[in-house]
Amino acid sequence: MQQEGRERFDEAIFRANPAFELLLFDRLPVEQQQLLNALQKDADFYGVLRPLLQPTLGIRSIDQDTALLFFTLQVPGRIPAYVRSQLGDQCHKTILKLVLDNVLEMEWQGTWIAGIEFYALFFTHSPQTTTQGTIALLSLSAIQYAQALASKEGAQLSTRLYCYNRVPLSSYWWHKFPTTASVAAYLDLPRYTTARQWMEVPSETSARGWFAWSARHTELHASHVIYKLYISPACSHIQDAFHTTMRALSDSEAVHCKMGNDVYGLLRPDKFVVYFTTLQACQEMASLLMQKLAGLPAHGVPFSSEIGGDGLLSWGIDPPTRERTFGEQYGESWRLWVTNRLAAALLNAKSAQFPSVEPWQFALGRLQLDDVNTETWTPPQLSWQSAAKE
Repeated sequence: MQQEGRERFDEAIFRANPAFELLLFDRLPVEQQQLLNALQKDADFYGVLRPLLQPTLGIRSIDQDTALLFFTLQVPGRIPAYVRSQLGDQCHKTILKLVLDNVLEMEWQGTWIAGIEFYALFFTHSPQTTTQGTIALLSLSAIQYAQALASKEGAQLSTRLYCYNRVPLSSYWWHKFPTTASVAAYLDLPRYTTARQWMEVPSETSARGWFAWSARHTELHASHVIYKLYISPACSHIQDAFHTTMRALSDSEAVHCKMGNDVYGLLRPDKFVVYFTTLQACQEMASLLMQKLAGLPAHGVPFSSEIGGDGLLSWGIDPPTRERTFGEQYGESWRLWVTNRLAAALLNAKSAQFPSVEPWQFALGRLQLDDVNTETWTPPQLSWQSAAKE
């Protein structure tokens, strides 16, 4: 943001966006209350902002502090002193995000601006096509692909982003893995379901679509930060990667791992995931696997941070509870957290009548304000570590 623009921003007049209505949780229809029920565990949860006439703005959950600010700025004015004092160094970034998300509008030369119009005026350096590695290039391609889609529904667009780079189902793969039992036989699962380190997670309690194991020596708690190591071999090399990795995990600090249990799961790029509670343990295992899996062709997991092997290994962090998106009752994975935000930003930008910035650039710029490095797709590690311990 330009210095002159920042100074004007600090002195600017804001208002609550009249395109939204703010609804207390108790005033929502029963079906929406059920959808949001898990968010009540957050003591700061207030309700939702619901668009009155523009559905593409999307419904979003809102905390008590943002609700108070939204109520306060029903009468336009500067950002209140209590907000500046309460947010301290984070005030500027927080208000920026609220304006980019169309929650607040800023007065500018006799009109009210927000979203991509605001971004075009106050952000001088739009994200370019700078990428670092195979996965970063895949991720950029996914966002530009999503921009070209006609979808106007956030969840649908997020799903298309999330599924980017899956191998299409063909008759070859269908006949190779017609059932879960055929996948189990291909992976030689009995060897691992009886291993001393691992305890198989029953299918009725594990996530649908996965074979899953938990380490016997560790119990996960809500306060744990979860680091995810993605092993993404080309589909024709799944068996080699699985056996080599499981052997390497025998003396590791891994607390959980999972592998797709049907043809659809094996064709997804994030087909094999290992979980750790420390970044060091995750990095140590990645270094070991870089040696043991050297030369194996990679598939590549978009929106993960590449470690090496031309996309064969990458990592992410599952977000803390407070980062949960509207409607995600059971929390979000790292990649879903990313794609939900990218989808919302893309729809926001595409709803503008004459956008002067490419929607994919706006989406990247917005995500950077959430402390995501969009050149390497490195998660906001420090802030999420602190949030998990609160």
